[in-house]
Amino acid sequence: MRETIRAGRYTTTGRKRRLFLIAAVLLLSLTLFACAKPPEKAKPVKATDEKVEQESKLLTKDQKKIIDTFGRPKQFILAYTPIGGDDGLGLSRTEIWYYPLHHKKITFAAGEILSVRAMEDPKEDVSYSDAHIENFDFSMDYKEVIEALGIEKAEPIEFAGDIFKEDEVESYLGEKVTFTIEQGHLTYMQTLGVKK
Repeated sequence: MRETIRAGRYTTTGRKRRLFLIAAVLLLSLTLFACAKPPEKAKPVKATDEKVEQESKLLTKDQKKIIDTFGRPKQFILAYTPIGGDDGLGLSRTEIWYYPLHHKKITFAAGEILSVRAMEDPKEDVSYSDAHIENFDFSMDYKEVIEALGIEKAEPIEFAGDIFKEDEVESYLGEKVTFTIEQGHLTYMQTLGVKK
């Protein structure tokens, strides 16, 4: 015969059932989480591809509005910077989009407009990269960046001597672009305008 001790309106038998149910739900959740397939990385879309639907999913509402208003940026800067407490646990994606013909420079933080500033009109006739900023993210390595840019290779550049060698920081210069790979991840990219 089972003994039941009452404590208020709950019994120890009921408490055991609830604890068992909570433990079962937690175990099931952990099992599902551990077995779940990680989300697939968005495949970079080359600038020459006609995949507007896929590209539009990678842009925020603010960014889509800017593209609808001004078109694609002629130049851009993409940077991932550490955020958080002293241990710098997270990364923030910062983007600066340049519209020389509209005299605008628009800065985004995590996809939201941070600032809109005036910029000077270029004095010379300039040719810009066809790269689309939404095709690049932190998870990309050198090979994936080159593939997304649609170029064969980018030359390593040295701007600080061997100071960053231990940290596995490598910078490259390609056709109308420069980018940095840190420990196998894209952390900085800037497209360049080239005088025609």
